[in-house]
Amino acid sequence: MLQDVMLLTVTGIGQFANEQFDVDYSNEKIFVRDELGLDRPFTFDSTEAACLLLGLDALANLPSQASGFESSEIQSVRDRISKGITVPSGISVIQGPVQATKLIEDIANALQDNLQISFDYWNDARDDVVRRTVSPYEIYTINQVSKLNALEHGKGWRSFKVSNIDSLVIESTPADFENSTFKPMKTMEVDIKVPLSMHHILEGFSVTKRRNIDEQAFKATVLISQPLWLARKILASGCAIEVLSPVEVQEQVKTFINTARAAYPRSSNPK
Repeated sequence: MLQDVMLLTVTGIGQFANEQFDVDYSNEKIFVRDELGLDRPFTFDSTEAACLLLGLDALANLPSQASGFESSEIQSVRDRISKGITVPSGISVIQGPVQATKLIEDIANALQDNLQISFDYWNDARDDVVRRTVSPYEIYTINQVSKLNALEHGKGWRSFKVSNIDSLVIESTPADFENSTFKPMKTMEVDIKVPLSMHHILEGFSVTKRRNIDEQAFKATVLISQPLWLARKILASGCAIEVLSPVEVQEQVKTFINTARAAYPRSSNPK
């Protein structure tokens, strides 16, 4: 047990000393000096939970002598993670904390009335709570996580997890974006086709919709700001991604890719 606990001393939110758990054992007691959020419940999004469940399935298929775990231990962990929703693929995942309907309604009301809001915000990485006053710009949900984009006056544009917001107050001061030197980047929706075997590619995208086309590929609707960025993603994937629509983005991406290919000698025989 102590060996497992001591593993926490080399894990955390980063590679530096102040970003890793500070755990000590002495006098038959375990001391957690820097918990980095261990005192709060931790939740996984569907992708993280699915990866954990797949890893546990792989462990379960190994002999206990090889895995180091008994099947009952693996099943116990799996049961805890599996509580929640089941996605169509058959993988059981947990659902993030249910967003407080009242909180989202308050933010939506502030957006509609063009008013500033203030709230206490818990920062996961720093493990602290700071009072924020912002002009809300938009609220959206991606991968079951609701987020708020807003201008924090005197600091700049910020993205906040709604689940980390508490004690929200709608102020009487009108929202103000005129004094900002930075404007939110405009985005466009693009439909792409991706092989099922390369689903991890979507980790680098802002995805709004996804559905399976067949047993080999799926279609996803993603938000992009520039076709050039999408072209680079396609090249990095070995041209496994196919742009379905809109046509103008499809043509621009094709032009960028052909320009990149032209930079290589013909003997390289690009695909």
